[in-house]
Amino acid sequence: MKRTKIIIAAGTTGGHLYPALAIADYIKKKIENPDILFLISKRCSSYEIKKTGFKTTAIYGRGWNRNKLFSIIPCLLEAFVGLIQSFILILKFKPDLVIGMGSYLSVSPIIAARLIRIPTLIHEQNVIPGSTNKLLANIAAEVDVAFDETKKYLSCKNKIVTVGNPIRNDILKAVDRRHNMTSKTNKTILVFGGSQGAHQINIVSSDAFINIKENLKDWHIIHISGEKDYQLILDKYKETYLDVKVMPFTEHIADIYAVSHLVISRSGAMTISEISLFGIPAILIPYPHAAANHQFYNGKLLSDNNAAIIAEEKNLRTATLSEIILDLIKDEHKLEQMALNSRKLGKTHINSTEKIFERIRNYI
Repeated sequence: MKRTKIIIAAGTTGGHLYPALAIADYIKKKIENPDILFLISKRCSSYEIKKTGFKTTAIYGRGWNRNKLFSIIPCLLEAFVGLIQSFILILKFKPDLVIGMGSYLSVSPIIAARLIRIPTLIHEQNVIPGSTNKLLANIAAEVDVAFDETKKYLSCKNKIVTVGNPIRNDILKAVDRRHNMTSKTNKTILVFGGSQGAHQINIVSSDAFINIKENLKDWHIIHISGEKDYQLILDKYKETYLDVKVMPFTEHIADIYAVSHLVISRSGAMTISEISLFGIPAILIPYPHAAANHQFYNGKLLSDNNAAIIAEEKNLRTATLSEIILDLIKDEHKLEQMALNSRKLGKTHINSTEKIFERIRNYI
C-alpha cells in the first residue's frame, strides 16, 4: 500500500512550528504510517520536531527587513537557492501534498510544488495575513485561516476556509480538565512574554505587582520570565511576600493555563487562540515590532469582544498596568464576563486539527 507523503514548511518560530506539529500529530492518528517531512530554516533548531520523531530538512530562506532596503538582496538570493532545493526535494520525495504554515520559508516549496503540479495548502494563524501568505494565497490550491476576519484581507475569497488554529493535544486535554482544577486552586495570574521572555513585560508587570501587593494577598502569580531575565525578576520579588513563582521557561504551559484566572502576555496568534480556548481574561501587550503590527490586530479581536484589554508597550507604565490589574481583580463579575466572552471566541479552535485534516483529505 502506498504511503501518504506530506511536506510541511514549518517556519522558524513557535507560532508556525507548534500548529504545524499539531497538524502532523493528527495526521498520524488518522492515517496509517504517513511519511511527513518538515522543512525548516537553516537558522532554526530542529530539536522540537526531532523529539517527536518527524523527519526534518533545512532549506535556505530569510525574511526581508522592510526598514533596510538592501536586505532584499540576500533575501532574494536565499529564496532562489531555497527554490532550487525545494524542486529537488519535491521531485525526490514525491509528496501528495505540500502545506505552508505562513513564514517566509513557505514561499519556495509552495511555488515549486505548484509548478510541479503537486497540490498545495497554506494556513494563516493571524487575524491579519502576513506578506508571505498574501503572496501564496494567489498560488495555493486552498487557503485555510484561523479567523473569519482574515477573509477581508485576501482577494481569493472562493478558496478560503475558516478552520481555526490547530491546537496541541496537551492543550486540549488541559482544557477538558480546567473546571475541576480551578475549583480547587487559588486565583492565579500568569505572566509570560513568549518562549524567550519579554524584558519590558517582565519589568513593568513585576513592578506593578509590587506596587499593588496589598491587593494581591489572595492571588498566586506565575511569572515565566525567559532565561535572560530570570535572576533579575527572581531578585525583584524577594522580600515582597507576594505568593509568586518565577520560572525561566516551562514545557507545561497547558497545566498553568488550566489554573489561571488572568493572563498578561503578548498577543501572538497561538497565544490568543490558546487563552480563548481556556476562557481566560487577558491583558495583552502586543509585540510592537511584529510585521504589519499583526499582534495588535490579534489582540484587538479579543478586545473588541470584551475578552481582553490591550496595553500597548509604548504606553506601558507601572502605574497604568497597576490600575488595569486592580480594576480587574476587584471586579469579579467583569472577570467572569470576560472569561465567558473569551470562551465563545475559543470555540473556533476546539476541533481545528480535525477541520484541517478534513481539508487535507481532499488532496491526498
